[in-house]
Amino acid sequence: MYERRCGWAAAIIHKYYLGWKVRKEYRKQMQSVAGPILARCVRRWLRRRFLTQLRDNLPSSSPTSQEWPPSSPLFREASSLLKQMHHVWRCSLYRQDMEDNPRKKAVFIEKLVASKTFSGRKACYPASVGKPFKGDLLDVMEDRRWNLVATANNDPLVVWSDNIMKIHRASGTAVPKCLVVTSKAVVLLDLKTLRPTYRIPLLSLQAVSCSSLRDNILVFHTKPGEDNDASRKGDFIFQTPRIIELMTKVKRVAQDIQRVPFTINISNQTVVRMRDQEIQLHFRPAPQQQDAPACRRNAKKMEVLV
Repeated sequence: MYERRCGWAAAIIHKYYLGWKVRKEYRKQMQSVAGPILARCVRRWLRRRFLTQLRDNLPSSSPTSQEWPPSSPLFREASSLLKQMHHVWRCSLYRQDMEDNPRKKAVFIEKLVASKTFSGRKACYPASVGKPFKGDLLDVMEDRRWNLVATANNDPLVVWSDNIMKIHRASGTAVPKCLVVTSKAVVLLDLKTLRPTYRIPLLSLQAVSCSSLRDNILVFHTKPGEDNDASRKGDFIFQTPRIIELMTKVKRVAQDIQRVPFTINISNQTVVRMRDQEIQLHFRPAPQQQDAPACRRNAKKMEVLV
């Protein structure tokens, strides 16, 4: 029994000795050969894990998204370059989608026109940025009564429609009307019957004016001397919460028709033509906060308190 235990202990001591001897002999080789190999393997594994996690956690394809998966300091530079490449790629996808969808492209072109025209100049513009332009809000193209009017005047395409308020230049009072903008004219209709009250050809439209305040009142300036009822009547004053969209639509279609830059005046004072006379239209901040603009007519002057 004693001899067996001694043999077992000698074997254990021999194994430990062989291990110590091998480690002593190959320690230098481990540091110079195996160490770099193991380090490369670890780096490859970390790189593969970084790319795999990035692939599985890519942000949305929206170009406006600022999200990006975090990375270790070892791959911070690579992560920054990949973020730039990914952004350029999704922007190219977005542009390609715009090219393949002309209607969507037209919407953004109109938003760009509105931004260039009203940004920093009209107080109510920022509130309209996130709201999509709705165009034919009343779906008048589906209405049989409008189809009769459109056929009579050869106005097949409706660009904009909505119920608005028409402000009388003589008294400053407002009456509800229906306004339709086509590719050829601006048509004012009776709210109930949709019978045309006035039709302003885009070729007879000289400019559109509004104030820089938060009101939703605009003036359609007609060219004097034109042979139509609208031009003989003078300028028109309308009120609509969709003022930014309306002025943008009119500017685009008028430029397409007239082939010249269309004028939009943004000023707190303008001249309104009323048949053979002119009145001064002034926009002023109201002394007290009010829900809607108030119009007051005095002699040859009209004030709008916003």
